[in-house]
Amino acid sequence: YRQSSKTITWIAFSAAIIVGLNAESLLYAFSGNLEASHWGAKITIWFALGNALLAVSAFQFYLQTAVGDLKLHLKGATVTAAIQFPAIAFSAFHYGALGAGICWFCMRLVFFLFWTPIVHDKFLPEFHRSWLFKDIIPVLSLSLVIGILLSYFSSLSIETNRVLLFSKLIGLGCLQLL
Repeated sequence: YRQSSKTITWIAFSAAIIVGLNAESLLYAFSGNLEASHWGAKITIWFALGNALLAVSAFQFYLQTAVGDLKLHLKGATVTAAIQFPAIAFSAFHYGALGAGICWFCMRLVFFLFWTPIVHDKFLPEFHRSWLFKDIIPVLSLSLVIGILLSYFSSLSIETNRVLLFSKLIGLGCLQLL
């Protein structure tokens, strides 16, 4: 459980950080549209980080499945859906795609910070703090530092050929994972 959590944190946050810090270049490499890439860049980081949190948070479901007791998962998923759907709809309606992205990230963060300890306390008492501070935060911090350094020292320009730009982004992603 611990090793898998570290691995998924490493992969999910490495991808989210590279995507988030290079969102405009990535969107341009895919779309070829400068206006769309500029507009979408501000939104992409929030969805990327929210999805990384979702990937790490999924381990609480895996734990409950392994134990064979999904009652807590059903309660958590029901409450989350009851709050999340209206919150995202409200955010999207009033604040557009950026509002929806920020809301998505905030919902994932709240779920991770408050629901994960509840699940751990039920199935693995005295485990959560160690898991968070020894397994998750160090990997996340290292991924963030490496991603920022790579983005600082890389030379990505949306004036570049899109294939070359995409190749550079793949290279950055590989370096991030290494």
